[in-house]
Amino acid sequence: SDDDHFSTYRYLHSHPSPGLNYYRIRQVRKDGLTRFSNVVLLEFDGELEAVKLYPNPAGQYVDVNLRAFAGKPVQLQLITRDGDLMLREELEAAPLEPYHLELWEVPDGFYVLWIHPEGHRTRALPLVIDKHY
Repeated sequence: SDDDHFSTYRYLHSHPSPGLNYYRIRQVRKDGLTRFSNVVLLEFDGELEAVKLYPNPAGQYVDVNLRAFAGKPVQLQLITRDGDLMLREELEAAPLEPYHLELWEVPDGFYVLWIHPEGHRTRALPLVIDKHY
């Protein structure tokens, strides 16, 4: 029977609302029977979309939106897939406008930009550098 099987579900909510969000799974079996999972409650602080990189892929620069941390110290670290530090920037106060990060000395490749805002969670954003893009 279907009750004897274990199922795994994945879903990415790309634009959750700040605050509390409620999730549950509605399962519809082949015989038409509908069941619901237990409700799961997740809280988002509204900063998920606040940190963005553009353009990505980047060429000579990338703009980093740090508005959510305006006025607070932020450290940026560009790390290779092998874990090598390619670039580090220390900002005493994150700007309201996007921060222009120069990449002209960084070779083309796949990177992770680690954003360490004081008093907030660290973020890791993928970045592709392609100077021919």
